[in-house]
Amino acid sequence: MTLINKIFNFLIINFFNSKLQKVLLITSVIPLIILKLINEIQKHNHAIIVIGKFETMHNIYSILFLSSITLLLISLFVNSNKSVIKVIMILILIILIFFYSFIIYMDERKYFYFNSPNNEYMLIVEEDSFLLGGWSNFYSKEKSSIFVKNLNSRINTDDGYRPFSDKNYHLKWLDENTVEVYYYFGQGDCDINCYPKNTNRSTIIHLKTTY
Repeated sequence: MTLINKIFNFLIINFFNSKLQKVLLITSVIPLIILKLINEIQKHNHAIIVIGKFETMHNIYSILFLSSITLLLISLFVNSNKSVIKVIMILILIILIFFYSFIIYMDERKYFYFNSPNNEYMLIVEEDSFLLGGWSNFYSKEKSSIFVKNLNSRINTDDGYRPFSDKNYHLKWLDENTVEVYYYFGQGDCDINCYPKNTNRSTIIHLKTTY
């Protein structure tokens, strides 16, 4: 018997005496199983599952994890007759909800979506900044697919500058799978090679990847 099984059996015997508690405990494990399953599928496909918008998935994962913790706490104290314990449980839940809400509120990542000329691929830009640094990560998604591939390509900017948010960029598609991204670095004036105005850096992104 593994250590996890021993701990699980110990909790069942000593803390979860009622049928309701056991049901809540089992239910609390379901969101974790879903998260584990999603993680395994992503690892197998070397991609991220995205249904709808990229930013929506972050909230879904947070909600699943929070739901699991909430159900676990309720299962621990649902049959308690002590009002103090119930108050503690409510306070813990409030703190958890506040904590996750704060994380979501402080998440300053922004996403931008660009279709290739024939709409075969979608380029996804994840833009973020912190203090004096700014960066954008690039992802690709095939048409009608739920899998988004990390292209392991990034551009950095100075002083937390966000070229996509500021619309200081230009995309030049070289073919269906390749795009050249011109962007402003955020430091100094535009030099003679800027294309178009206020874009003084460029990088080439290949949307089709092999693993």
